[in-house]
Amino acid sequence: MKSKLLCLFVLVCIMLPIFASCKDNTSVKNDGETDQSTSPVTSDTEVVTEEPFVPDFYLVENGTSAYVIVHAEDASPTEITATTELQSYIKQISGAELPIVSDAEAPAENEIIVGKTNRESDSQFDRESLGKEGFMIDINEGRIFLVGGEDVGTLYSAYTFLEEHLGCRFYTYNFERVPQNESIGLLVCEDTQIPVIATRSTSWYDINDGAVRDKRKLNFHRTIWATGSAHTLAGLAETGDGGSVGGDPCLNDENAYQTVLKNLLRHIEAHPNTDYVSVSQTDNRVFCRCTACAESISQYGYSGHYLKFVNRIANELAVLYPDIIIHTFAYNETTMPPKGGIVPADNVMVQLTSIECCHTHPLAEYQYSDDYLSYIPEGTTFTELIKAWSSISNQIAIWDYTTSYSMYNMINPNLYVLYDNIRLFAENKVHYTYMQGNRNST
Repeated sequence: MKSKLLCLFVLVCIMLPIFASCKDNTSVKNDGETDQSTSPVTSDTEVVTEEPFVPDFYLVENGTSAYVIVHAEDASPTEITATTELQSYIKQISGAELPIVSDAEAPAENEIIVGKTNRESDSQFDRESLGKEGFMIDINEGRIFLVGGEDVGTLYSAYTFLEEHLGCRFYTYNFERVPQNESIGLLVCEDTQIPVIATRSTSWYDINDGAVRDKRKLNFHRTIWATGSAHTLAGLAETGDGGSVGGDPCLNDENAYQTVLKNLLRHIEAHPNTDYVSVSQTDNRVFCRCTACAESISQYGYSGHYLKFVNRIANELAVLYPDIIIHTFAYNETTMPPKGGIVPADNVMVQLTSIECCHTHPLAEYQYSDDYLSYIPEGTTFTELIKAWSSISNQIAIWDYTTSYSMYNMINPNLYVLYDNIRLFAENKVHYTYMQGNRNST
């Protein structure tokens, strides 16, 4: 045993110089600059010198500011939050505490104007084009306008102003970067941002904090799902006698259809501000195999078989609740688009999942090749699937997976592919994104 330990010690000693030789010669000084003293610049090395930042004007100069923050006299709660957050972070950065006033007071010479106030003319900003969540940041010396579509857009404009113009970074509920500068200089500019993806959600632990959701512009919790979320069909088919179908009901059973419709309407009546309801397959993949269902699956595919049922529900709801979106899945057996000319109704949102894909590479590169996936032809790409669904549907949702379920509490090494994935979604009419993560722990 001793000889084995000695051999292991010698092996470690031999390996240490190898690891040491891989170490970068650069080091970081206390002031954050990189020390290149042990790695001299050669004659063919290009040295890039950054131009010093020259602001057009100062919001804060040497710890003092002439600016005030203005909101409407009847400002909404989120507009008030936008003003107090601006005040708090500007003070944290510079030490200057800007007063907050309402537009009932006389205009000051220097103002940050938050939301819709009497400081703007009727035609100054096209608020209608911003929708519910778009915003505009209009920076000029003397007046800085943070203009939001309806309500939450104003709060988004405040956080974007803090990030993109003042250097703040909002990472987690207990980790942020707030720069320390006695002077805050700004450039004159105009910036308009309107979300391409209407509903944005994730389930990482941090979004349990409402402020984090708003800072990251995650708005799922601002919408209401009358049915809770997804995998609802078995529950909607319950008759209330305590029994369980153990899977999806027969989609050719009229009694099952009427039960689902009745329960769905009951959920909507209990949640009058509903945006979405879900009529979607259960997660245990128990499908009815009666003769009628088998024939329907053969003719239309699994997804077409489901969409016939969902479309019938959607057509009835469109009359009673024209603004409600009906959600359903393209998941496991229903992943492939329907056959036989079946397409989703206009008020149906199909959510395509990436559960079978590799999540450490961009989804645009993924090709299905596993033999056990009999419901997805080998060689099919995820890009082909998303394009096929977006070609027949007005609105597509994505259920993506950004954690590893085999190592749930570990950071999944996929941060560098998320940007490419979201670009792929945005380019293909994706209406809703859900990035599933570790919702249970930090």
